[in-house]
Amino acid sequence: MRPKIALVCTVWGAEFTDFFCQYSLASLLTATNLPEASTSYDFTLLLYTLECDLPRMQKHPNFRRLAELIEIKPVFLETLPSGARRGHWIQWHHALLSADEYSSFILLIPDCVYANQAIAQIANLLNTKDIVYYCIPQVCLELVLPYLDSIMQPGKGSDPSNHLNLSALDVASLFIRFINPRYAVALEKPDYFVTHPEYVLRAAKGKIEIHELTCHALAIRSRAKDLSYTFNPASHSTEIGFLDLLAVGVEYTFKYFEQYFRWPTSNMQLSRCSSLASWSYHFNALGAHEYNQTTSEISVTGLAASAQQRKPLTSGRMKYGRAVLQYHATLYGIYAGPSAGCPTEVRKAIALAISLPGFRKALMAETGPLTILLPASEGILKIFELVCDLGDPRQLLKLLLMHVLPGQLVLRPGQSFVLERIPERPSYRPRFRAIEDELLQSLPDVVGGKILSQATVISDNLIAYSTNITYGTPQLCAEKFLAGRD
Repeated sequence: MRPKIALVCTVWGAEFTDFFCQYSLASLLTATNLPEASTSYDFTLLLYTLECDLPRMQKHPNFRRLAELIEIKPVFLETLPSGARRGHWIQWHHALLSADEYSSFILLIPDCVYANQAIAQIANLLNTKDIVYYCIPQVCLELVLPYLDSIMQPGKGSDPSNHLNLSALDVASLFIRFINPRYAVALEKPDYFVTHPEYVLRAAKGKIEIHELTCHALAIRSRAKDLSYTFNPASHSTEIGFLDLLAVGVEYTFKYFEQYFRWPTSNMQLSRCSSLASWSYHFNALGAHEYNQTTSEISVTGLAASAQQRKPLTSGRMKYGRAVLQYHATLYGIYAGPSAGCPTEVRKAIALAISLPGFRKALMAETGPLTILLPASEGILKIFELVCDLGDPRQLLKLLLMHVLPGQLVLRPGQSFVLERIPERPSYRPRFRAIEDELLQSLPDVVGGKILSQATVISDNLIAYSTNITYGTPQLCAEKFLAGRD
């Protein structure tokens, strides 16, 4: 019995449905793509769309040819929660609920064009792997469409469909010629606004390396025992497979014109840091982390790709970039999670720390596990006022680091504690000491408080607690932990 594979695609609206039918399907309908793969597998297209968009697609000759080749099962977005019309995760998760019907699922991105053996390569790899990753970099829609129109081929004989016959090297060449800069991210300050921090480019003589910063799986086998929200594996028992660049996404170049040219540098930098933090937190999961230890290398002759391979990541600069991403993800995890019960100023300080170079350097220099004590009481506000009035960023750094303790402390809610200065350590890196509740109440001149929450696991090396910290007077706190030049 041939394996049954579901192709999962979400597309609605005239603009996207037209591109999907005219270009994406043209690349999928080439003889060596979906038609060839259909000789070995039974494909069903789970098409998530609006009811009003289906007749529009059914009129297109490429869509009619697809319906002759494979089964198409429309799922109308009107039948799903309203959030389905703002993204694609609801639809993709809905598709996987039918895992008993299909051996595997391949996610089709409607604004992509695919290499002519992409579907067969993905399907074949799913015979031995549970999750498959491959690179889909973006190209400029305004520039690439005239070229795609020029190489479009009509179907033979009575076939009314059109074909885009693109080899894997042809697809890589599209990226080289029509790269969309909005999706490429430098490791240092960018010259443009960044919304999707997806990959880093590293150019050398005769080659370009594409290293993806954030990604998710693009094909999943039903036998996979556990999947994260983004279809990354949730345990180490999952078999993972990697493929070369098999498609390019097609996006407007100046979709965010205002941010490109009119945003102040500080706003762009903050936007970049927050985007990196959010995407790293949500997408840098198990499986993706393993995939991110590799990079796609494209050999280039002129403006054409002559070879491509996926190889281990060796660039020290890119490895550092990955470490910075983990830092961003950690800070964002604290901001989006356990800090929710903290005063607004505390959350602002965490957000600031994400883009504060000195704080990043200090924390990334730490070795071993850490514990964060998040102040949930209003007592921290007076300390913030004092530090901000000093006008010295180093003092803010000290105040933030004062709440970062070495080791993963196993504490219980209600546990009282004090923070004590250690002679051999910087003044702002205190020692944690659990203490009897009544004794703490009789010591007004100590910095201490109570643990309010269970531990929140942020990463393998970091846990956080919400705490009610009493700092005494701002002057006392400054004298104990913020004074000095260390």
